[in-house]
This record gives sequence, structure tokens and C-alpha cells, in this order.
Amino acid sequence: MPAFNTCKITRCILLACCLPNIAVMSASAANYTLPLLLTNNQKLTFSTKDNENIVADNPLIKYGIMVNNGAQLTFLANTFNASGSQLGSSLVAQNGGVINIGKDSVINHNSQSGEISHAVTIQDAGSVLNINDATLNSNSAAVVINSNATANMINATVNARNADNALEVNNESTLNAVGLTVNHLGGTSNSSAIVISNSDATLLNTSLLSQVRQGITIEGSNERFSNVTYERGTIITKSDQSNAVIVDFGNLKMSDVDIETSGQYANGMMVENGSNVQISGGSITTQAPMTNGITVIGANDLILENGMRISTPGDTSKGIDLQAAPMTENELQKLRLDNSTITSGNVGISKIYDGNAQLVIDNATRISGINAAMTFAGNGTTTVNVSDQSQIIGNIINATTAKTNMTLDASVLTGAVQNLSSLALNNQSVWNLTGDSVLGNVSMDNSLLNFTQPQQDSFRTLTANTLSGNGALNLNTRLGSDDSPTDLLHITGNASGQFGVLVRNTGGSGALTQGDGIRLVQVDGADTSSLKLLKKVSAGAFDYYLYKGSPTSSKDWYLRTYLEPVPPPEPVPDPTPDPDPTPDPTPQPTPKPVIAYRTDVVGYIASPFLNRQYGFNSMGSYHERTGDSVKRSQDGTWGRVGGSHDNYDVGRFSFDSDIRYIQIGKDLYQDDTPRGNTVHAGVMISLGDQKTGSSDSARRLVGESADTGDVSTDAYGVGGYYTLKTNDGAYLDFVGQITDYHTDFHSENDAKQDGYGVALSAESGIPLAITQSWRLEPQVQVIYQYLHMKGFNDGIATVNKTTDNSVQARGGLRLSHQPQAGQPNITPYLNLDAVSTFSDAPAVTIGSTRISPDFTQSTWKAGGGITAPVSKNATFYTSVSYTRGFDGKQEGYRGNIGINVSFK
Repeated sequence: MPAFNTCKITRCILLACCLPNIAVMSASAANYTLPLLLTNNQKLTFSTKDNENIVADNPLIKYGIMVNNGAQLTFLANTFNASGSQLGSSLVAQNGGVINIGKDSVINHNSQSGEISHAVTIQDAGSVLNINDATLNSNSAAVVINSNATANMINATVNARNADNALEVNNESTLNAVGLTVNHLGGTSNSSAIVISNSDATLLNTSLLSQVRQGITIEGSNERFSNVTYERGTIITKSDQSNAVIVDFGNLKMSDVDIETSGQYANGMMVENGSNVQISGGSITTQAPMTNGITVIGANDLILENGMRISTPGDTSKGIDLQAAPMTENELQKLRLDNSTITSGNVGISKIYDGNAQLVIDNATRISGINAAMTFAGNGTTTVNVSDQSQIIGNIINATTAKTNMTLDASVLTGAVQNLSSLALNNQSVWNLTGDSVLGNVSMDNSLLNFTQPQQDSFRTLTANTLSGNGALNLNTRLGSDDSPTDLLHITGNASGQFGVLVRNTGGSGALTQGDGIRLVQVDGADTSSLKLLKKVSAGAFDYYLYKGSPTSSKDWYLRTYLEPVPPPEPVPDPTPDPDPTPDPTPQPTPKPVIAYRTDVVGYIASPFLNRQYGFNSMGSYHERTGDSVKRSQDGTWGRVGGSHDNYDVGRFSFDSDIRYIQIGKDLYQDDTPRGNTVHAGVMISLGDQKTGSSDSARRLVGESADTGDVSTDAYGVGGYYTLKTNDGAYLDFVGQITDYHTDFHSENDAKQDGYGVALSAESGIPLAITQSWRLEPQVQVIYQYLHMKGFNDGIATVNKTTDNSVQARGGLRLSHQPQAGQPNITPYLNLDAVSTFSDAPAVTIGSTRISPDFTQSTWKAGGGITAPVSKNATFYTSVSYTRGFDGKQEGYRGNIGINVSFK
């Protein structure tokens, strides 16, 4: 240090240098050419708003102002300029010296050629730098804190160019910063905005910008870790290979800090050499490819929590990269993510080294990667525990040499899996399998294995060594015949446990399976598992049932469109059975498989026939419509209420049908011919409904109820009639009617169908006198009916439209008693008819399957009725009948009550 007799100073400086504890208030700017020394508790304050200038061009000058041995230097609202080709540090405090740089002060260090060129250097225990609302500008390092010194920086701004590091804290020193801004605008390739080396720092609301290389470097040694607490702030780096944070032998606790890098190979953070990092909140974003959010080298401990976010959109970047470093067998790389998010354009988390690792992912953490959510390589064992509503979105890829075990607890994995050693799904976890997967052991506990819907026929196969536990399997199948494309669960070893199976139809129209069926599960080893469908599987006209075993494989599980009897329980063996002398019975032939029609189908196939029956019934006969051949009133108006109940036995299907209707007619034309014949013509309307319960007895084979639902139809008709009647009672009757049908199906799937029918009837009867009172009347009636029912879709299959042309003929005898003079004007009668329909029941096409129900075509009918006047202008009539099919497969009864009224 130069002696005072080498100084060239002004009066004011002389006072400051020679007299202790004197504060000099400069009135005007001063220019000094040699360094100043404050020592032995001296104090100097610059408090003007003018500039103080020090120029050093002499190589002997190592500093601008030296503050030593308890001395204090204070700047208040002052600008201090230090320059010179040989100037070292502008300001130096050592051996307990204190430098205070106050509000609105500016320190300009305009040299980078000196031996130690810094704006401010603080060193030795007891030396302190206090900066409050001030700015430091330097052409080299701005602040260097060494050897147990302390710096307190509040709302300070540091701008450094051409610097190794903008701010350094070295050798057991301490930095406390609030509202600090560091702009590292130029420097060497190894430089940082802040370096904490074997020291400690507390940073609050601190912002770092590095145009050159690193943001903040925290480094220590095996013997002495650096400790940094960083709360709130930003770190931005702009260049290639510019890591925002480096932690090397350090402990970092960071919260609510946002980190961003834009250069290639510029990691958000690098952690190595046994460091411990805890990041709470905030974010890390890397913009360029070939950059990682966090790179971890060796056995370190990393915790991300409280909403911390990592985003690496580059297609070759990784969210967290766990890299190799020399590690012993007992060393463990630890990573914990708690309520955090990793989003990567490449891989979310990657492990690429020989060694052991432990990953804990919990509390709604979300990890996603375009190419993979996680990848594992190298030797060693990795355990991955995912819990508490966390999500892994992307593939899991494990090298064949790596041993990786993953457990999901109340969490979701969406992606394919390659070569995991084991995967456990616990506590309502879900694996959404998106591609072919191969792994070791799969265990489930109240969880779901969901094969996601295929894209462009990309059905998936999951190959696992073993399957155990309990849960649900959801597979996709294009439901059709045996060769239908499907997802497949292939167990190369043993299978055990209880599993429910869901099957999602992916566009299949349904078809009969002819052989083994559609294989869903293949088991190569021992199989003690139990599988059952959790929900009906239906397509087209069929239900699919899940069966174990086939002629070609006893352990695989298949979907088949047949109803196979539930096997009875094995009988308890008799410990001492008696000899059975009875020879074995002759083997019975294998029964023909029973087709598993959907419950809805039973109603669908019956509906056109039932509507056709309604049309025939509502047409009725002449006597059912008008009563007996009592003299018709002039200006006649008539009405009747009719109904029927029929049981239909159609093989395995049966139907109980009730028809009700009301019919009202009005004579619009009446005439008596010269020959004594009468003519009546008029119009009529009909309102009715039909309710039918359906059943399928074959469903009892699989332990299900035979009840398959019901069919309800509302019918609205309008028509007309023309009747010619001779004076001896013979008649010729013509009727036409149009009926509008609205049908509702109530089964496993509700549906609606609309349609209409057109019917034309011609009937004739000729009464023959047996005695004076009794008449035997042969009758014949022919009804033609056209029926059109529209198509519909019930959400499972399309039911095509149905059109039908049918002819029904009735022939019969009617025995009636005609009242004689003096007898009550009452006409009772009996009738016996044979009825035949000359066409099959309408066929119905469901999906691609055409079904023709075998309803009875011919019946006989026996009944009777009575016609009687109730007043001068009104006649009452009623009839009942019993119907039975000639084949015994239809039985029913019907009734009819009517009245004919004249208003003249």
C-alpha cells in the first residue's frame, strides 16, 4: 500500500485522511488521482449528488478507496466513478471495514485491467458491505465477498460486463439480499451472475439475468457445503450452455422462483455431488432443444413441491434427467415430486446410469412427455411410487438391463409400458393402456386396467409374466364373429385373482360366433383366476357372454354369442361309494348351442306381428261392429269398446298381449232398394293401445331372468264402411281403415318406433233357416293389410324398417235365434270360426341379422253374443270368444260391447 507522502490530495481529503472521525460534506465535485485509505475507525461520507472521480493509471495502485480496521465509508445519493487502465477494486473493505452505499447512490467501476479488478471487494471477518437502493456498474466483477465477510444488499442493482462473475460470495462469507437485481451482461465462458462458493446466502425477491453463461452457481466441497435460501424472484439465461442454476456440494432451498433459459444445452438447473435441493412453487422453462429442466448427476436429493412446474417443449429435451456419476451400491438417488408438474416435448423423467434410485410422486403431481413420460436405462434398481391422484401421461420405457418397479396408489398412468419389472395398481388406480406393452408382474387391488379406444384399427396386446389380485379389465373389441379384431391380455406365466371384465364395442355390428369365440385373455401357465362380465356386452341382435375354455384351450377366456348352461356345483364325493352295477347310460348327443339374443330383440321381432294383429282385431267382423241383424236405425251412430288377451308361444320366446280399443262410427248414407235391400255407408275412428310383456326362457340357462321387458303401442285409426243387406238377412260388408302406430320398447335399452297400416276387409254371410226360430249362417271374411314400420337405432344396433303384406281369411258358422211374434226382441248367437293368415310373421333385420319369428298362423275361435234393444232408438250388443292355435301355441280371449243409436 503506498504511503501518504505519495498522495496528491485536496484540502477536504486531507482532513478525511489525517484526522480521525471527521465527516466531510463535499460541496462540489472532486477529482483524485491516487487511492485513499480509511483506517482505525475513521468515517467518510459522500453525500452530495455530484460525482466523485478516481483515476488510476499507475500499476502500483491496487484500489480506489481502502476501508480498514473498523473504518466506515458511506455514500448517500452520490455517484462514484473509478477508472484507469491499472485500477484494481474501486472500493475495498477488509479487517472489519464497513462500506455503506445508500439510497440513489451509483458506483461506476470502469476498469477491467487491474490485477484484481472489482467494483467492490469485501474481505475478512467483521468486514461488511451494506447496499440500500443503490446501483453498481462494473466493467468486471461488481461485488466480491471473501473470507468470512458479510454483504447486506437491499433493492440493489448490479450490472456487470466483461466479468468472470457479477457477484461472488467466497470462503465462509454471507450474503443477505432483498430485492436484488443482477445483470450479467458479458464475461468469460465459465462465468455466472452469482457464485456462492463455500459460503451461505439468503436471497429474497432477487432477479438474475445472464447474457453470457450461468445464472447462479452454488458450490462447495465434501467438507463444506454452500447453503442458499432463495425466495421469490427470476433467473434468466440467454446463451447456449448457460445453466440457470448449478448446485455442486450445496444445499438449496428455493421457493416461488421462475427460471427460464433460451439457449441450447442450457439446463434450468444442474445438481451434483450429493447436493440437497428443495424447490417449492415457481417454474423452470427451457425454450431450446437439447436442454433439460433439471439435470441430476450422482446421488443427490431433489424435492419439488407446492405447484412447482417444469416445461421443456424441445423435442430432444427432458424434464428431469438423472445422469450417471460414480455411485456405490448403497448410494441412492432420491427424487420426490409433491403437487408438481413436468411437461416435456420429449421425456418427462429419464434415468440413464448404473445405480439405484427412488422416485416418489404424490399429491396430484402430473408428469407428461410426448415421446415418453419416463425412461430407465443402465443397471441398478429403481422404485417408483405414484400416489394421491397423481398422473403419469406418456409411455414408460425400461431397458432390459434395468430393474424398475412401479406402484400406483389412487393414481393414473396413461401410456404404454415396455419391460417394467413389475407394476402394481392399488386403491382405485387406473392404467390407460395406449399401445402394445410388455412387462413382468402385474398386480391389481381394486383398480382398473383400461385398454384405450383403438385408433385406425390399432388394437393392443398386453403381455405380462403374471397377473394377480382383483380389479377390472376394460378391453376393446369389434364385436362380430370369431375372427373379430380385439385387445388381448396375454399372460405368459400364471394368472390368479378375481377380475371384472368390461368390453367396449368399436363399431362391430354383431354376428354369431361359430367356434371358440373371440379370445380376450390368453394364459400360458396355470390359471386359477375368475373373470366375469361387469356389464352386458351387446352388438347387433346378440349378447356376448364370457366363457373360460374351449376345445382348443382350457385356460383362455372367450366371448361367445351362445347361452351355455351354468355348470352345477361339484357333488361332495362319497367316501365309501357302493359299487354301481348299473351300466353307464348311452351318451347323449351334444346339444345344439342356444343363440344369445339381446333382451331388446325379443320385443323388436314381435312388434310388427303384434301391430298387424291389432289391425286385424280392430277391423273385427260385421256382427262385432254392428250387432245382430236387427233393423238398423235411420241416421245410425254406433260405438263399441273391444279388447283381447293373447298368449303367444314362439319357441323360446313368449308374449302376453293385451289389446284395448274404442271405435265410433256414423252412417252417412242409408238407402232401401226396390228389392227390399238396405245399404249403409259411413265413417269410423278408432283409438287403441296394445301392451305386451315378453320373455325368453333360454336366458335361464345362464341364471338370468326370462323377463325381457315390454312393448307398448298407441294406435290411432280412421276408416269407412259400406254394407249391403238383403231382406232375408244375407249381407255383404266392406271396411277400410288406416292406422297410425307409435311403439315404445322398454327393455335394457329403451327405444321408439313409428309406423302405419292400411287394411281392407270383405265379408259375407247368408243365414239359413233350420227352424222357424233358428238360423245357421255360413260366413267368410278376407282381410288384406299392408304394414310399414320405420327403422330406428337403439344405441347398440340399427333396426331396419319392416314392410309386410298379409292376407287373413276367416271361415265359420254362426247359429242364431231369431225372436218371434210376442217374444222379446233379443237375438242370442253362437259362432265357430277358423282363421288363417297366408303369410309368415314379418321378418325383422337387426344390424346384419335377419330374424323371422315363428308365430302361429292358424287358429280356431268359438264364442257367442247377444243383441237387444235398450230403448226405442238404441240397441245394445256384446260378444265374447275364445281363440286357440291349431298348433297349441296361441291362446286367448276377446270381448266386445257396443251400442247403436238413432237420433231421428
